[in-house]
Amino acid sequence: MPTSKRYRRNYVLTVIVVFFLISFMTCFSVNADGTNIFITFLLAVVFIIIRIKWKIVADGLDIVTNPNDARWSTDEEFARIIRPDPHKTEGVWLGGDYICTKNVHGIVIGGSGAGKSSLHLIPNLLIQPFSSNFVLDIKRELSQITASAQKAMGQTVYIIDPFDDQTSIRATHGIRNSGFNPFIFLEDESELIENTNIIAQALIPDNPNAKEPYWTQRGRHVVSLCLQHIATALPKKERNMHTLYKMLRTSGDEFTNLLLSMKQNTALDGIISIGAEELLGLIDSAATLASIRSNAQNGTELFASPQLRHNLSKNDFNPYDLSAKGNVTVYLILPERFVDVYDGWARMVIALSLKACNAKPANPVQFFLDEFPLLKRFDDAKRNFAFGRGQNIRMWIYAQSIASLRDIYGEDGMTVFLANAGVLQCIGGIRDLATREYFSKILGTKTRIKEQHSTSFTEGKEASTSNSIAYVEEKIPLLTPEQIGNMNGVITLCDRAKVVLDDTPYFKNRYEGVSLDEKWLTKEERALLKAGKLPVDETHEYFMKMAHHPQRIA
Repeated sequence: MPTSKRYRRNYVLTVIVVFFLISFMTCFSVNADGTNIFITFLLAVVFIIIRIKWKIVADGLDIVTNPNDARWSTDEEFARIIRPDPHKTEGVWLGGDYICTKNVHGIVIGGSGAGKSSLHLIPNLLIQPFSSNFVLDIKRELSQITASAQKAMGQTVYIIDPFDDQTSIRATHGIRNSGFNPFIFLEDESELIENTNIIAQALIPDNPNAKEPYWTQRGRHVVSLCLQHIATALPKKERNMHTLYKMLRTSGDEFTNLLLSMKQNTALDGIISIGAEELLGLIDSAATLASIRSNAQNGTELFASPQLRHNLSKNDFNPYDLSAKGNVTVYLILPERFVDVYDGWARMVIALSLKACNAKPANPVQFFLDEFPLLKRFDDAKRNFAFGRGQNIRMWIYAQSIASLRDIYGEDGMTVFLANAGVLQCIGGIRDLATREYFSKILGTKTRIKEQHSTSFTEGKEASTSNSIAYVEEKIPLLTPEQIGNMNGVITLCDRAKVVLDDTPYFKNRYEGVSLDEKWLTKEERALLKAGKLPVDETHEYFMKMAHHPQRIA
């Protein structure tokens, strides 16, 4: 068991003092030539050296090596885990020149402005693609910076931008705006019911705060029923979301006549007719029917936008191409200013794309969903996070905190995401306490020797006091929440590996502002920095060559 620093110091000082006293006394009793004092001086020097060595060794014992303790992985261990096949080079950029070639989902957590885009999203869209990519572009810059690179690397690029933000931000990639009409999914009657339910779920998601889910569920039912009727009974030119919008807003006798018309629809083995009959039975319960229709109307209010209707009326992008062709990149532009209004549209497009990849899995498809919690409740994404890997789907979601996932999906739903993430990353300096505590806990603990002092007293004629020292093992976090909130770097977990990766953004040379004392610098790099010159950062040079006139970095 190691001794305490105070004990060692007092022990050595006592020995030195005793030798000085003995030498001093012997000097006058034996001889006066100072030989004993000189010998004592040498002994003192020896003991001081021993004390220093002893201190170093004993201090090293403050942390106990326990095979079951958490520890940081070496570079070699981390590289071996994220890239089990050394011959495979295609994968997801994690940072620090590390590529993860495993078929896994990932979660990247970082506060606003922390660098989720510049550290992870943009680099992954500038390296050679090995799959199709679906990108949710909230800030509008991902397509602006990387679309040209994707096209140059052989991808077929679609930019779905109903509000033409690429023009307003003066993007120069030259790729035209694409439309997407969800009714292409409603042409096959064998999957019509399932696909209309997917659309209805995206437009009217579950509300975790709702006391009575009945109204939400019945509102979805009405939307799904109307979509089925439009797809099977109306002329092709009327098969669009504008028709749905108008249909749900008919009133009085006009609405009753609509239901009577739907009752005569025998498609889908009479499912539409049965649903219409059910709604006709609620005509006399005006308040109930009004509440159900209100939910359906709220979920489709976004289709009042002429810009969105125009985009939904044409079709340039077929979601089945994502998996079938394997070289398609789609940017879905949902500007921050419109998120609360058109989040249902984004969920619908993403959900149908996930459905297409699930239905006919072939080539790998990656979904990069920036600011994922802004989509609110999205059960299709949660389901694919749990099971999508089997269909060659890899999902990467980006959030500002763990708490944002918990608030939307609850504890169990949040666990589905975290438990199924093959890679977890947290950008240092995070302010959210729940995120700090989660990563501190999941990183694990190490063992430390703790010194405990105690004093005991005895009373009576022979009263006495005794002091004792005991040594116990205690568990301490690999990183405390406070350290996570104050550190630089990107905490990265993959399987058993735990590392902190470099947090240099793609647009910055990694040698800028680096201390000459950094251990990873080579002799040549240190010499260049001493001379006031920046060494060449080949990774940075590559990214800047591929990036297309970035005007805004985040």
